[in-house]
Amino acid sequence: MAAKSPLLISTDLTNPTSSTLDILRNTEIIALNQDSLGKSISFKRRYTNDHDVWAGPLADGSTVVVLINWQDSTRSLVFNLADVGFSSANAVDLIKGTSLGKLVTTYTSTVAAHGSVVLKLSDATTIAPLSFTFYDAAAATNTLAGGASTRVVNESVTVVGFIGNGGTLTINNVDGGTSGGTKTLALDYINGDFTMTNTACSNCRNAFISINGGAAVQVQMPISAQVSKQARDISFR
Repeated sequence: MAAKSPLLISTDLTNPTSSTLDILRNTEIIALNQDSLGKSISFKRRYTNDHDVWAGPLADGSTVVVLINWQDSTRSLVFNLADVGFSSANAVDLIKGTSLGKLVTTYTSTVAAHGSVVLKLSDATTIAPLSFTFYDAAAATNTLAGGASTRVVNESVTVVGFIGNGGTLTINNVDGGTSGGTKTLALDYINGDFTMTNTACSNCRNAFISINGGAAVQVQMPISAQVSKQARDISFR
């Protein structure tokens, strides 16, 4: 609904389930699709093998947030408001139709296996966006091996492709800061394709990132991803 895609009903209309009727009768959810601003939600963050965060603006100045549970079981899911640029906001659960009052920093909800939470946030307190130091994957100071190679996209953009299946990219001399601690890494990548047959994750690309030769951390990139680690030499494979 919040993606502003065409609305289709795919069910036996002579015998719809109660859950189907709940969706079809939920005017708050349908209103997201019909919102006059016409802007789709966009991907904000994936917590690998855990959940996705999507969000977008609405015509009345509020923000809709969609959380998607990738786990195979019902569980408690923690939403960090910082993932959508807020420290606090008034919230309404649009699926349940209940006011949640003012959320501060985080919100925890029980979510069904592969279920979702849809929140409408208003009167939000914004936080400063994260700032990043840019490191060009195609820079001559990096190390490509195992078949990874650069490819010119246009006159201003060159990317590194063929990472995986033995191909690796090492970004050398990344500044991890003097104080150490946790750092946030954002990856820019071209995602103009799709894969529904990847058994590692649904319609995404996997990357394994290691810091200074340490144990690799799996990162999933839907077809813009982040991982928190102190960074110096970063290897992708």
